[in-house]
Amino acid sequence: MCPDGLVTPHRDIWGLGIPLRDAPYNFAPDGLREAWDSPPILMAVSFVGELALAFAKKTDHERDPKYREMALQVRESKRRVDAQVAAGVEMADRLLSGIRDGRYVAYGYKKPRDVKDRRVKIPTDVFVREYINWRHSSIKGADLEFVSVLIFESGLEPEIDADLKSSHAAEHHSKRGPSSSRRAIEEAIRSLIADGFLPNHDLQKQNVELVRQRVHDLHPGEFPKDRGLSDETIRKTLTQSIPRRID
Repeated sequence: MCPDGLVTPHRDIWGLGIPLRDAPYNFAPDGLREAWDSPPILMAVSFVGELALAFAKKTDHERDPKYREMALQVRESKRRVDAQVAAGVEMADRLLSGIRDGRYVAYGYKKPRDVKDRRVKIPTDVFVREYINWRHSSIKGADLEFVSVLIFESGLEPEIDADLKSSHAAEHHSKRGPSSSRRAIEEAIRSLIADGFLPNHDLQKQNVELVRQRVHDLHPGEFPKDRGLSDETIRKTLTQSIPRRID
């Protein structure tokens, strides 16, 4: 039983995957996360300008307590930025190394893709920096291209492969539903629930658009011009997936 009376009929294995763009941070040790999360010291423009003027006039800022404090803050802010950049690089390196040595596995949609396609396991040899678009969770290189890439701990691989096999068998022994958009909408709703965006107290119209955008995020290019993602289709699925709250 989920919060707010929601019922999950079966384990959504794909909901356990981490998008490639977020995976370096999610799988990083606490020390690297802390270095990444530590913000630089924010200084007012007037503060920075005053310090620059002091340097330009060759003020003895090392002896003057006021300018000495300014210089110390500038150096500390630079140290934090440098540490954050170094942490980001190390997190990415650790993830790529973990994929190559089998600690993590990756699945994504192979391009060019068809509306009926399922995610496939991605070969480890394409996980090199020059092939990866972190922002879009995609990989392109070695004559291969994958989108909507998810990263999992390797212990989940048997369950993922079993899900793929059962889905493949179902497609060959029963008729497909009238549209793949319903499954995509349900997947988007589960994803928004997992991220804490649903359920909420927003207007239904706002939630319809929220779900529609998440569908496009999870399935880029699969529903051009919002085909299959009408307000009514999403509204019905939302109503069935998330019962109205009685406050």
